[in-house]
Amino acid sequence: MNNLSEDTVKLLNMRIKNEEMSSRIYLQMSNELNFYGFSGAGALWKKYSEEELVHANLVYELLLDCDFLPETPTLETPKCYDGNLIEICKASYEHEQQIAKECTDLYIQTQKNGDILAMQLAQFLVKEQVEELAKTKLWLDKLEAFGTSKESLRFLDNEMGELAAG
Repeated sequence: MNNLSEDTVKLLNMRIKNEEMSSRIYLQMSNELNFYGFSGAGALWKKYSEEELVHANLVYELLLDCDFLPETPTLETPKCYDGNLIEICKASYEHEQQIAKECTDLYIQTQKNGDILAMQLAQFLVKEQVEELAKTKLWLDKLEAFGTSKESLRFLDNEMGELAAG
């Protein structure tokens, strides 16, 4: 088939790498949160990690379906946050802003090159980023509204755990 432009294939392979890296970043955050006693937040960031792998797998499937061999990326070790829930919330939002830009660029590139087969996936990824930005911004808003006392963080951790379970 090979009916995608070379530029789009490169961006799709980069999308795989960045989605898998996002998964590893969130897994690292999850592990740290669990280690430092934030079990609710740890469960939620584990869920976020798993969601990122779903996105990567969609890109793998598209490339294979279009008769391209996807690249399996080498990934670096994620940064540590020492279980600091506040910093993890901030870093997650900043990370999702970067990913949103990348997904938007992918969508624009698919339009520019007329890569209709990839355009639908790119549009889906942009839609997902709207949701991911909203859910990470929600935690920053709650931190701002209710403060960062131990009690506030405990309530937030409980809320995150409920969301992860539901």
